[in-house]
Amino acid sequence: MFVTVECEAAVLGCRGRPADALGALPSVLALPGADHVLDRLPEDRWVLLTADTVDATRALMAEAALPAPRHMLSCPTGREVTLYENAARAVSADPAVCLAFEDSADGVDTAREAGMQVVAVAGTSDPADLAAADFVIPSLLSVRVLGVHPFLVFEVDAIPDLGTGSGRRR
Repeated sequence: MFVTVECEAAVLGCRGRPADALGALPSVLALPGADHVLDRLPEDRWVLLTADTVDATRALMAEAALPAPRHMLSCPTGREVTLYENAARAVSADPAVCLAFEDSADGVDTAREAGMQVVAVAGTSDPADLAAADFVIPSLLSVRVLGVHPFLVFEVDAIPDLGTGSGRRR
């Protein structure tokens, strides 16, 4: 089910690695599709929320050869609605015109509570657990950036019958 979604800014939730695991892996690999999505987004139109420190996350993104956004916010204590609202403010956007990408049920719920549309990425969670999102996709390979001016325009290949779809689409 291909759906086109327009927004002013994108907010990406990112799970961090525990501090004791930072040196455990010889290299960092990006999630499949992350490069082709992030490479197309202007650095000032998306925000990354991270459970790690901003410096650690910038280093991990560089190691994975992923572009970093201009704005990155750390949320080490968990996901909070104010964090998503602050992310929208960082890019001078109303949360109602932001699209959040999340990979956990808690992240989906928090982004929706902040008033954002949500695309849930089912790579690390059971897709059924993410059904509160507007759309659920199997991976970032299911996302294409169609345009960036004046709006960010995404085409998502959503899993049928999951998410609330057109009930929340703007």
